[in-house]
Amino acid sequence: MTTVGTPRSRTRIAALDVARGIAILGTLGTNIWIITDCGIVGYLETAGSDPWPQRILMQLAQGKFLGLLSLMFGIGLAIQAASARRAGRAWPGNYRTRGFLLFVDGLVHYFLVAEFDVLMGYAVVSMLVCGVVVTSRRTRMWVAGTAASCTCCS
Repeated sequence: MTTVGTPRSRTRIAALDVARGIAILGTLGTNIWIITDCGIVGYLETAGSDPWPQRILMQLAQGKFLGLLSLMFGIGLAIQAASARRAGRAWPGNYRTRGFLLFVDGLVHYFLVAEFDVLMGYAVVSMLVCGVVVTSRRTRMWVAGTAASCTCCS
């Protein structure tokens, strides 16, 4: 595992930074492609009429980068919680404030840029996950089992 930083500074896992960068750039590229090609509503209406190479590329890109970004989000949350625990600090601390600010940012983006926004969803999920992370191991296992059974049944 490669880390970046000096012993006095916080160490970072370089592979996570690279994966996060790929996820962000891929999501940005996909969003630019959708918005500049035909707009979000046009994308939903004309998805089946695009040339086959474009449809293949869009299927490869859609959801993959956003899914990777979601995984990076969860990993970042777990790293922050573990770091606070090791340092003896209360967690979530100011994490709820960050989640609220992310929600406000998503709300502004929703009204001013596009009606399909992922930021508000991340903010709501971060608050839910934050609540689950601070519970007991038994509760976390129950939530994980419930979520897994719900995805299997759908």
